[in-house]
Amino acid sequence: MAEMMDAKLKKDKIRRREKPNKKWTEEEVGQVPNYLQGHPSFEMPSAQIFYKKLLLETGISADWNLVRWKVRNMRTAYNKTEQWRNGTGAGLLEEQGIESIDQKTEQDVSPL
Repeated sequence: MAEMMDAKLKKDKIRRREKPNKKWTEEEVGQVPNYLQGHPSFEMPSAQIFYKKLLLETGISADWNLVRWKVRNMRTAYNKTEQWRNGTGAGLLEEQGIESIDQKTEQDVSPL
């Protein structure tokens, strides 16, 4: 009997999302940086107003806070990529015959 009560309590504690995760299309992802480039006053006068205007002009169906997190995620990914590329680029200049990062990765992966 106690096992049934424990199982029922565990079943009741399952957390459910009120809204499902947003599935971003490639078009929507492309619209965000295009809008940011055209509007240099980033998050002015406030983040909420800025992102609500973005949603109105682009027609993306999302909440302003969700777009804010998407921009933050995109910025972080870009910075990490640039950091990796800058760190790898210095090593490429020292090696003979390798002109790009693609050639370097092909060379490193080809024996596998």
